[in-house]
Amino acid sequence: MKKDLRPIRWTPGGLSLLEQRLLPLREKWVLCDNVEKAARAIEEMTVRGAPAIGITAAYGVALAARKSKTADPGVFQREILKAVERLRRTRPTAVNLFWALDRMARKLKSLSGKSVPEQKRLL
Repeated sequence: MKKDLRPIRWTPGGLSLLEQRLLPLREKWVLCDNVEKAARAIEEMTVRGAPAIGITAAYGVALAARKSKTADPGVFQREILKAVERLRRTRPTAVNLFWALDRMARKLKSLSGKSVPEQKRLL
């Protein structure tokens, strides 16, 4: 048995999630490299449990920030808020999901006026 099994990993390639539907018989990892894949992982129950869902949602926002190509701070903020709204639709009753997304949206709002690279770094 592994002593340090972390079901959620932030990697250079994106968010790596332990496929929980296959446990305990098989260990498989799912790479989410954009917000849509993170959203589908929540919807399809690749990731389960309130804390893990909230963490995945927050990382989904980070993925949207990482993937953004704009240099315009206003456009960047709109893109990230669109990602937040996509993630909100994944599980309408998930309290931790909404808590995490509300926190990320507040953080984003606090960064308005900063450059996109700085927003990405601080988000």
